[in-house]
Amino acid sequence: MHAQGAVRVTLVGSAVAALLLAAAIPAGAIDDPVAQPPGPVAQVQATNVLLRPADLTGALAIGGVTAPFETGFRIPPGGQDPLPVCVSGPQYTTVQVPAKDAIGYTASSGYVWQSAYQYASAAAAQRAWSQVSADISKSCRSAWHQGSQKVTNTSVRLPSAASSQRGWAVGSTGTQHLYSALQLADDAIVMVSFVPDNAMMTSPAKAPSITASVKSEINALAGVLSQRWLQRSSAPLTQDPAITRAQTALLRPVDLPATLPVTTPQRGGWSDVTADLPGYSPMTCNYRASIPKGTATYTASYGGDGGALLGEPGVAVQFVTTYASTALAQAAWARVRAAVLACNSPNPMTSASMQSANRDASGVSALTFGGVPGVWSRSLTIETDIRLVDKSYSIHLLVGSAIQTVTYVTGRRGGGSVRLDQVAVNGLAQSLATRWVSVHSAA
Repeated sequence: MHAQGAVRVTLVGSAVAALLLAAAIPAGAIDDPVAQPPGPVAQVQATNVLLRPADLTGALAIGGVTAPFETGFRIPPGGQDPLPVCVSGPQYTTVQVPAKDAIGYTASSGYVWQSAYQYASAAAAQRAWSQVSADISKSCRSAWHQGSQKVTNTSVRLPSAASSQRGWAVGSTGTQHLYSALQLADDAIVMVSFVPDNAMMTSPAKAPSITASVKSEINALAGVLSQRWLQRSSAPLTQDPAITRAQTALLRPVDLPATLPVTTPQRGGWSDVTADLPGYSPMTCNYRASIPKGTATYTASYGGDGGALLGEPGVAVQFVTTYASTALAQAAWARVRAAVLACNSPNPMTSASMQSANRDASGVSALTFGGVPGVWSRSLTIETDIRLVDKSYSIHLLVGSAIQTVTYVTGRRGGGSVRLDQVAVNGLAQSLATRWVSVHSAA
């Protein structure tokens, strides 16, 4: 995924909570409304026409390297650190595609990223296009210095690909290396970018150059993907079936009981559903644990508003890591179980300098799935200097050839006790695991 900016996470005792909040929650204003998260059908239609590894040929192909692939959506688009159109000046002054009221569908493979900013209507997309076009014309034809390094931005018009509006090609050289092509496509702005400084790909290898061939192929690919977007409701379903099944089975806002409230979109509640192939290791409270990575990791997250108290009123997240076989999942589960059960700090860890205290606990759950007991962990963090209290609770289950984690985070400003309904989290985890098995057994 695109690198997320650092955030202040008060749940220092829970690695799971810290990771999910860093990935899903930005710094922002409370009560700044955002778009409603799309349902499973809309998600499938959108990601089915987004960038795929097979689209990368010629100068965009990565010979001999298996590039990570991610697809899904984030609201607001880009999460905490959206990819800029250009960096137009020092102190990271940027031009961005307007994110207000938009759903941010994204896909990335290798050094190529696609962002589809979907608005409520074609008229809204046209207004956003007019804004970003004016910003590009004004600020993405510039040169400035970062220390001794000169940064140069260039922008040119492209032929229209999916509307009557001409597109844009924007490039940056110097400390910022980036090349993007943008097109207006009905209710969306489609941006396709070549990002040679992608840390997931370039370390320790040398970053590739943005050649004339790269620019030409990015321009062409943006046109193809813009046309694809126009056909998303009627396009044959050709994306990886595992992604479609996951989008059908993962956590939705309607699944959340009243006892597990999350920040609503009307109050600026963020959300995302993503698929990462290959997958990463299951997240646990024990960040030092070595756990095998999966074939894919699917994430669904709802809540959080970017305020100082990250868990108010709540954040709910489901992680599912799949493995190539039940045996491999069972071997990974043994590592997960041991890692979680090592998370016990019966005496609170305190910091006089930060005026904070943290307490962790874990255990074997009474909840079983497929005859295997789950394991749980919870964390309480109190920061007396700024009067914040946060709680998190996670339940991990072995679900056939997958490992599922459901985490709920809540808290309050002003101190006092915080209630977290662990029984409700367990019930949610059980129903999600049952749906996961049902969707996959029907395939």
